[in-house]
This record gives sequence, structure tokens and C-alpha cells, in this order.
Amino acid sequence: MKAIEVALLAEGVDRNDKAPTRLEVFGALGKYIEAIEGTDAEERYIKSDWYFDSNLYLRRIEVPGVGDWPAKIITQSSDDIDQLEIFGQQDYIKTSKPESMSREEFCRLVDWERENMN
Repeated sequence: MKAIEVALLAEGVDRNDKAPTRLEVFGALGKYIEAIEGTDAEERYIKSDWYFDSNLYLRRIEVPGVGDWPAKIITQSSDDIDQLEIFGQQDYIKTSKPESMSREEFCRLVDWERENMN
């Protein structure tokens, strides 16, 4: 299984002051990160929350929205890491303050989690 290497820079720190964190990201999330890095989408620059499982595999990225729910959640199940699931805006986010996902998308996320995240 091929991993994508990702370097994360600490926010608010002089780049010469602290080394970046290096991650190996597997599956569809790794491919998503690799693809978005080749764009100028605002989504690349929004401070997102990254969630890892107990084995330290990246499982989910949440892009915050201006409302009650995230604007976008990108995830993969532990059963099929090559299957990307996107909840909220399907395309790359092009604004620095995206709207939260709709109630329908949030409900779709909850249903998907019940089926896939045991």
C-alpha cells in the first residue's frame, strides 16, 4: 500500500523556528490531499481538524463552516480506505469562510457513520 507524504507547518510559528510535521497518509485521503495540493483552492489554507484512529491513520478531515456544522467532511472507512466519502460541498472550497453543510448532508453523514464506523 503506497502512502502519500504530507508536511504540515505549525500555525503562528516562524518557519525557521520549528520543523514541519511529516505524515504518511494512506488510501483515498492521501490521494485527496495530493490532488488538492496542486490547486489554488482556498480549502488548502483553511485551518481544518484532522482526526486519527488508534493506529494513527488519518481517517477524517473536517473543514469548519460559519454555522453550526462543518462546511465539509472528507473521510474513508476503515474497511475500504480507497473509497473517499465527502459530506458537504463536493468541489474544493474556494472561499475562506465557507457556509456550513446543509442539514441533509449532516444527516447523510450520521447515517454513513452508523453503517461504516464500528
